[in-house]
Amino acid sequence: MSYQTQTTGTTSWTNPERCPFCDAGLEDGGWGFIAHVRANPQCSTEYDMWREQIAGDMGGEWGG
Repeated sequence: MSYQTQTTGTTSWTNPERCPFCDAGLEDGGWGFIAHVRANPQCSTEYDMWREQIAGDMGGEWGG
């Protein structure tokens, strides 16, 4: 399945205090990120697409 994402600005995958999809500030890079994704439908969609794209890169099941 092919997906197209729309980025409204530059996001960072290196700063765990910011959402890599919308660049919003997070309380923390662990549970704070999960809570943010669950509360924001656009980020949830982007996260699901990202997980699907990398699924073949990881051996076994990933719990993240």
